[in-house]
Amino acid sequence: MNKIFVFLLIVIFNSCSSLEDKIEINGSINNLPDGNLFILNETRDTIDVAKTRKGKFTFKLKRSLYSEPELIQFEHVDNDRVKRILVFDTRIYKNGLKTKLQYLLLEDGINLNGDLKDFLPSNLTLPQNIKIVYLGEGIKIGKQSKVMFNDLANFSTISNVEKIKSIVESYPYSFYYLYELRKKISTLSNDDFYSIFSKFNDDVKNSKKGKDLYIYVNKRVKKALSNEVIFRNEKEIKTRMFTDNSKYNLIVLWASWCGPCLKEIPHLKVLYSKYGLEGKVKFTSISLDENTSKWKKSLNKEQMPWQQLIIDQSDRLYVNEIFSFDGSIPTILLTNNTGVILQKITGSDSEKR
Repeated sequence: MNKIFVFLLIVIFNSCSSLEDKIEINGSINNLPDGNLFILNETRDTIDVAKTRKGKFTFKLKRSLYSEPELIQFEHVDNDRVKRILVFDTRIYKNGLKTKLQYLLLEDGINLNGDLKDFLPSNLTLPQNIKIVYLGEGIKIGKQSKVMFNDLANFSTISNVEKIKSIVESYPYSFYYLYELRKKISTLSNDDFYSIFSKFNDDVKNSKKGKDLYIYVNKRVKKALSNEVIFRNEKEIKTRMFTDNSKYNLIVLWASWCGPCLKEIPHLKVLYSKYGLEGKVKFTSISLDENTSKWKKSLNKEQMPWQQLIIDQSDRLYVNEIFSFDGSIPTILLTNNTGVILQKITGSDSEKR
């Protein structure tokens, strides 16, 4: 009898542990065809995939692998190979219309329900087998995503330190604001950073990204672009970004998973043929890819005939600082040979060049 009792306790304990160790995402989307729904991370690597049948699906992700909320996106491929990219209504209005986001933060409390509606920005043309669709009122999101969806103050554009502190103080649990603060690090003094960072709660401050950011600021010395800046090339050799004999440098920050970045490559090749081959301008592309093999595969496909370097993730904050980089790609900088930035263009805008 005692053995049976102990056995039952073990079964119950293991069942509870199993349930507690999962982040569960459910959905019932009425007009979603049968197929596969993918969860992708910010760099478009697949986190998980679930079958969809009559619009229903369930994801169960190991909590131990996602101890901090990270940005995720959803893409669906139906049985006819039509891809649907999901976007979501926020609470933020621009020109009388709700803005839409492609991302959620991975956490408990996500339920995707309702009806899909087509969404196609006027400046975008897509192949017939790709659609952008959005869910409106039917979704439920966790508290981390709610902060992002209600960012009415547009945190990324605020430079006033007291206002930044006030926002963080109102949402001390927000990883979204931690990630946005990380992008601002090059514009903040150490004292300003410490005063803002202190407003987060212990969960955020003691998270890996929180600790990494604090340690970086604590140790940093103001960085500058110079011929001392070194990154790895495709042969894993540490290489100087600048050389003393280059009068001008064109630096491209990009990633193999970034559609607008790939779209710019033909324009860059034209510029290179005009200025790079003659030695007037040294071209360097610097990848933000976390997956080195995907970067190398893209290099092999795109055949860009100029210097190719990649950022180690441990150097990411350092790169944000020396390039005054906010995370938007593609970013293109024109500098002189001492590292002074003469022009900076962010986004896919080849006409400006």
